[in-house]
Amino acid sequence: MTTYNTGNPVGSAAAKDLYDNAENLDVAINSPSADVWTDRLGQARKTWRGIQNEAQLEIAQVVGEVTAQSQQYLDASIVARDEARAAASASGPIAFFGTYAAAQAAVGGLPDGGIVEVSQDETRAGARTRYKVQAGALVFLVNLDQTKIDLAAASGAGMVGYLPGGVGAVATNVQAKLRERVSVTDFGANTAAFQAAYDAVSDGGIIEVPPGASAIGVVSGSAGKVVTWDVYADTDANLSLLNLPGIVRSLHGPARMTWQGASSSTDYALERIDRTANHAGGTPGGVASTLRVNTTVSAGVSNFEWGIVGVMTNNAMAGENVAGYFKGVKNAAGPTFGSVSEVRETTDVAANGGAVGIEVDVFANGSNNAGNRVGIDIVGGKNDGTGATARIGYGIRVGPQNNDSTRATFGLGMQFRGTYGSIIDTQGATIEAGGLALRMKSGQSIGFATDNDRNMSYVVGVGLGYFVGASEKVRFTDAGDLELPGGGLLRLTSKIRTTSATAGAASALPTAPDGYISFTVDGVSKKFPYYAS
Repeated sequence: MTTYNTGNPVGSAAAKDLYDNAENLDVAINSPSADVWTDRLGQARKTWRGIQNEAQLEIAQVVGEVTAQSQQYLDASIVARDEARAAASASGPIAFFGTYAAAQAAVGGLPDGGIVEVSQDETRAGARTRYKVQAGALVFLVNLDQTKIDLAAASGAGMVGYLPGGVGAVATNVQAKLRERVSVTDFGANTAAFQAAYDAVSDGGIIEVPPGASAIGVVSGSAGKVVTWDVYADTDANLSLLNLPGIVRSLHGPARMTWQGASSSTDYALERIDRTANHAGGTPGGVASTLRVNTTVSAGVSNFEWGIVGVMTNNAMAGENVAGYFKGVKNAAGPTFGSVSEVRETTDVAANGGAVGIEVDVFANGSNNAGNRVGIDIVGGKNDGTGATARIGYGIRVGPQNNDSTRATFGLGMQFRGTYGSIIDTQGATIEAGGLALRMKSGQSIGFATDNDRNMSYVVGVGLGYFVGASEKVRFTDAGDLELPGGGLLRLTSKIRTTSATAGAASALPTAPDGYISFTVDGVSKKFPYYAS
């Protein structure tokens, strides 16, 4: 089932191809009747149902082959028996009887030490047996049909060999092969059956839980023993199945789950996927991935649909426990990213809903005196402990794609809302010689009002000016002068002091002032003297 059938090559990220892939994958996994599905490139592939049916056919074929071989062995043994019987009759040392009762009735006429063969011994489940005549009695020697009896016994499968197909395959027997997986139904249908199934497999074994089975109670696990439970029963109705010791894989219903109820400090991963990309060439921009999750949300959906969710519930008092971790290791010249988060809006005008590239949430209660609640923590360090100090070019960099402003512009590069102790704190930073805590381009402004009506800006060759609207009021020049381009007043205020001088009298000023304040009035240089207090 392919709706759009674009014919785009593998690796396409086109929305129509993603839709076709999701539609085809739904058929491949969940189809109740189809054994084959066709991908968007026309390749026929088996559905999960088809794979199961094929596996069942192969198992039936193996059982049929084993049964045929057993019959061949039985037929060959009958031929050998008849030939041996004919040879023995010719030489005369063995007396043949159809039943044990017939042999017992004739034993008085048989020579002491003679051999008696019974073709269907009713005392030995109809087997072919041999006896020795001793002092007028029959003494049991051997069950000639023991192979037949052993094959019919519970351990009979262990006597039939099995060689998997393929070069280098290791020979085993049917019993060992079948016991690689056990089912709880092999032991009954209650809690005791679950415990017995767990006890029957070794570390790394697989136990199947077929539909209809449910665990009632607790199954006791063994330290160091990890088994996998493949659950085909309804885990939604039987949540006690998730309390099984080991790894639980739910293979039934809309939710496929893998669950581990107990762990050890030596665990590596619950699920591990490895991929080595060692091919040559490829299509630039084409993305190949080790794990890919595609979620398509229809227009009528009102709940929250999240493609991937990682939840870490941490009750530990030590360690570093992380809900999600991404790491890129750069060993060559190719660009390497630890993580990329992208949002694309396909409409030309932003709708009411947000389009957010990355959101970081921190929720807590109460004060944070230790300062250990951090929204984004950017940490730089050495690749190894003995290398040179790493130089990180940028802690945070904001800009359009490929630094091309025709691709995107920003209304605000950074915005702060809410209540803060401080907005930006550089007290803990060491500024290198010649470095700056804040660096701006000539002509850029710092605003002090929501409408930017009050701002300061620096222009090379002019100086640092303070503006009210478009009118410059104060300027500090590169020469160190203070200018009032807008004709404002320089106000020098101090406290009023009283003196002991007589009113109207004036005493002579000091011979020379301590210095002058230079200023201009209408372009004419003036000096204002000042004296020691």
